Amino acid sequence: MGTNMFHQTHWELEPQRAGLGLAVLKPDRFVALRAGSEPAELLTYGFKLPGNTVLLNATTESNGWLRLEVLEASGKPIAGLSEADCIPITGDSTAHAVHWKGADAGATIAGRAVRLRLRAQNAEVFSIYCSESNGLPPYYRFSAARP
Repeated sequence: MGTNMFHQTHWELEPQRAGLGLAVLKPDRFVALRAGSEPAELLTYGFKLPGNTVLLNATTESNGWLRLEVLEASGKPIAGLSEADCIPITGDSTAHAVHWKGADAGATIAGRAVRLRLRAQNAEVFSIYCSESNGLPPYYRFSAARP
């Protein structure tokens, strides 16, 4: 609830305007990295990918795109998983699957220490994650039953 009154003694008895509101966000979209009209780049630190499929929670403008490159932990590009091989991602989705021309990243990167280089233009990136065997990222799962 929101009101135009300051909290003070007996503020609830004063004439005021108030209303209820509701804000809705798509999952994991509280903060974004924004790439403008010039191409932008994000390079991660080295880590082991926990799954076979890399997914992006992102949205692009009509003329925007995203491309992901997988590098060795040392920074050397992995053959077949370069930015040039990446099929550009466009549109709005919480689960854009990243694909490379003629390559299946599955067996080549799961459990391997890598760095990710994301390049984007006219896009917003909310998260990069890997799916697990059930296809859901950990933050969508609930361990306790909901009431």
